[in-house]
Amino acid sequence: MPLVRNFAPATTSTDGLMSATDKTKLDGVATGANNYTHPATHSPSEIAQDANNRFVSDAKKAEWDAKATTAAATTSAAGLVELATTAETQAGTDTERAIVPASLHKKQWKTYLAQHFQRLGSET
Repeated sequence: MPLVRNFAPATTSTDGLMSATDKTKLDGVATGANNYTHPATHSPSEIAQDANNRFVSDAKKAEWDAKATTAAATTSAAGLVELATTAETQAGTDTERAIVPASLHKKQWKTYLAQHFQRLGSET
């Protein structure tokens, strides 16, 4: 290629500060474009993990999924349980819902225990 001596801007037909061929090629490149091609896959070492994004194995996921149950709790198996409302707790007659000691006032707790032990005594 001959030395370019024309310091005018290049056009697609006339050499200038670059060759006409380079000018044609440059005109075909979009503003902000680059020659980067994103890979279809990444190795795990290229991906940053943090508190909200972690890798987990299929085995560990299966283990977690096995623990997630919607079965009702029983006296011998863990599961879901519905908590009794204050009214249900005070009535002391619901056998399907659970109560927690914090939901009972001292007087309610004494009443509950008295009713519970009274029922136990009548069942024998």
